[in-house]
Amino acid sequence: MIRCRPSRTPILAVFAIVVIAAAGLAACGGSTPPPSPTVTVTLSPSSASPSASPSATTPAVKKQLAIAVASGSAANGISVIGSSGQVKQLVAPHGGPVRALAWSPDGNRLAYVQAKSVSDYTSTMWVYDTATGTAHSLAGNSAAFTWVGPTQLIVAAMSTPMISYRTNSPLYVVDVTKGTRTLVKDAAGHTLRGANPTASADGTLFAFVHYGKATGGEIPERLLLYDADTLAVSEVAHGAYASDLDGDAFSFPSLSPDGSLTYACQTGGDPGFKCTVYRVDGSKAYSSPALVWPTNGAWDAKSARLAFGGGNGMVSPLPGAINVWPVGNAKAKRILSWSPSYVGAGLAWTPFGKQIVYAVPSAGGPNGDIWVVNADGTNKHRLLHNGSYPACAEAPIEFP
Repeated sequence: MIRCRPSRTPILAVFAIVVIAAAGLAACGGSTPPPSPTVTVTLSPSSASPSASPSATTPAVKKQLAIAVASGSAANGISVIGSSGQVKQLVAPHGGPVRALAWSPDGNRLAYVQAKSVSDYTSTMWVYDTATGTAHSLAGNSAAFTWVGPTQLIVAAMSTPMISYRTNSPLYVVDVTKGTRTLVKDAAGHTLRGANPTASADGTLFAFVHYGKATGGEIPERLLLYDADTLAVSEVAHGAYASDLDGDAFSFPSLSPDGSLTYACQTGGDPGFKCTVYRVDGSKAYSSPALVWPTNGAWDAKSARLAFGGGNGMVSPLPGAINVWPVGNAKAKRILSWSPSYVGAGLAWTPFGKQIVYAVPSAGGPNGDIWVVNADGTNKHRLLHNGSYPACAEAPIEFP
């Protein structure tokens, strides 16, 4: 395993035009047993966070666990869930469904992508500010994004109409407070283009998928890595998208926080695909057995464990499952399984890695339920009905 280099200077401080980041989401599905009457999510003691406009008469808002989700029956609002199960609406339902959420590293802002409608995937990037309690949109169409600092994002397809998520889009550095956006470029001055960017926690390593020209029924795919120290782009692995099977070689890529590993799952129209974790030199650190509907992966904050969804075998009804892979192990452990269901809409670790929050889809609508389970598979609870794409952070949120 290649270790990260903690002494690196953050990319924004060295290269004004090059910042990188990531976003990965995942999920599992399942049955819906009755919720426990009391829902408790483990969290460390709250820490103080300055308010937006500190003054002698305005007390600081303390940071506490905030699980943000796309909420409501149409999945077009945003709510947060607290450590004791409290629920607070941040953004009132409007427009089309919300398809992705991510907190900034300091927990002060929440970014999300929202489609124009259920049938129109034209999406707009939004940022909710906890200090002002308001959200504002960023100009242009947005395919994917990730945070690289408290106020900076990497955003794909800010101005290019999105045909599909397999479209190579220009990558921009966006500062949400200054309202600026700058193209990300390599050492030769070429604009980086690709899809699904994902970065290390310090923003110095950046992985993304690049699609080549179609040949017959296949589109070449490359999993690429950008190094902020050298501005070099290198290939981690290559594969192909098979249009007849709707099969992707590098679906839902996710770079570990220390930048040493990249998760991706191989998907297609038939079950029996798998998940793979690549080292930055292209060798495989882990390859799962065949899975039914493998899903996005989520790393804990210490890059020590990876959680991902996917059931084993072709059985009926299709199984839902959550698997946890301790980095360096030969196998992942299935901590939870259920049926009938398969892929949900998102899973995430709580900030201190004690629990996993996950979404169970609904067969009759865009939203399902939000659940939480201990990292060892015990003490499962339902947190919210009508929720998807959970994102966890310590944020300055006051609950009723």
